Amino acid sequence: MKIGLAAKYSKLEWDQYRLGLSEEKILDQYKQQNKDVEKILQSHSRQKRNIEVLLNKLGSAEIVDILAITKGKSAKPELDMLIAMGGDNFFQICSHYFADNYLVGVNTDPLTSKWVLLKFNSETLSLELENILNEKFKVEEWSRISTKLQNQQLENANCTVALSIKATDQISRYLLSMEKELGKIDSEEQKFTGILVVSGAGSEKGAWYRNAGLYLPMINSKLYPNATTAFSFSKSVIKTLVREPMDGEDCHYKWLNQTIPAGQTLKLKYWANDISELSIDSIKRYDVKEGDELEFSVSDKKLRVVVPSSK
Repeated sequence: MKIGLAAKYSKLEWDQYRLGLSEEKILDQYKQQNKDVEKILQSHSRQKRNIEVLLNKLGSAEIVDILAITKGKSAKPELDMLIAMGGDNFFQICSHYFADNYLVGVNTDPLTSKWVLLKFNSETLSLELENILNEKFKVEEWSRISTKLQNQQLENANCTVALSIKATDQISRYLLSMEKELGKIDSEEQKFTGILVVSGAGSEKGAWYRNAGLYLPMINSKLYPNATTAFSFSKSVIKTLVREPMDGEDCHYKWLNQTIPAGQTLKLKYWANDISELSIDSIKRYDVKEGDELEFSVSDKKLRVVVPSSK
């Protein structure tokens, strides 16, 4: 089995890269900005040490430069498995470019970062390496979101698809429709600032979906669940959440918090004059204009994520 290893730049490395400055000059800049230099250096050292330890234990692994791949400066290598070492956001980027491979998410610095998508830290991965190298690892298949814009298939999302009005002081208007029973189409016109579509991986504590749904208990309508709760990463459903609906607590829309099971499609007809932006996992972005149509459904392509065998 061919394994690749992609590691996120530490803050120190990233600032050196994007600013084109030496380590000495970056550290001077941190001091001028009253940043915690010692904390940054300690985090950098922990991340580098964890990566080196893993490389030694793997014996042989191809180093993958995700940044070069995203910028088109390097071709994506042929792999069976990618180990992504960083945080949740870095794992997301890796998963978009290696969606057909087994993915291992490793938090390289749990002391300074929160993580939901990553299933290992350096210590727990060390305990799992023998199973991985012997191809006896455990895999979860995570549901993903299929999105079409004007009948064009876009990238699958692993966590969140967000449609947001670009002029944040404006409000959007669109028509939602879904065939809930054969030949019976239900629809509703709504006005709000945006809508979120999430998979189980986008429903965990701290996720945008959870935070944006805090208003639900204040709504008088009893037509839908009054909270945005987490659901299984593997469950073959996606859920939607309307953001900042018109009429606030007096809103009586049916579809503020909607569940879309596998095999069904939610359609959205965009009627607003102002342009909105469609974001796929905050990685890919598209403009949505008046008259455009969107479709959301559970993708038939799962994300294969390696998890601890003891789980």
